[in-house]
Amino acid sequence: MTTSIQEIPAAQLLDVRELSCTEKHGRIFARYDALAVGECFVLCNTHDPQPLRGKFEGLFPAGFGWEYLQEGPDWLIRITKLRDQGPSGLAGEEGCACSH
Repeated sequence: MTTSIQEIPAAQLLDVRELSCTEKHGRIFARYDALAVGECFVLCNTHDPQPLRGKFEGLFPAGFGWEYLQEGPDWLIRITKLRDQGPSGLAGEEGCACSH
């Protein structure tokens, strides 16, 4: 499972470690919305984004893949679009349910 950030192609990486919590989810959903079915990106975050995963589960049931590549100190998660279920409607959204 352990993959380092250096092994991820730059075009696939979405590094949100330096973004404020209020910016992260909007950027992540914008990236997901832009994917074609079968495409993926790798999210790099400072913590396990469980609230984000919950949003994905609510919006895209059985429509996305979530694979942990590295668990801390920086978290790498491959997010894949498995089915087209329309846009999230959250691209550019501000706000975050996490406590980080």
